[in-house]
Amino acid sequence: MDFQAREHLPKHSGSSSLSRSLIVGGLVAAATVATRTAAERSWSAVYKRPPPNKRAEDDADLKDAVLWAVLIGATTGLVRLGVRRAARARLKKR
Repeated sequence: MDFQAREHLPKHSGSSSLSRSLIVGGLVAAATVATRTAAERSWSAVYKRPPPNKRAEDDADLKDAVLWAVLIGATTGLVRLGVRRAARARLKKR
């Protein structure tokens, strides 16, 4: 077997890379929680009832459940992507 370094893998600088990964991960996690909380509050304000994930399964309408899944999936996915890219770009400048 050949154990040479692979050119396509990124080269890490040890603990600096680990700390950057932890910072980015923490920021992404915080943004995800904040986005989900904002989405739940927005849903409750608009529809005057909690989102489907907060109600009993029998009480949730299928249309509401699908709409909630699309809403929460798209918003958290976009926010996570944006925060991850912005944090990595900012940390790369250091």
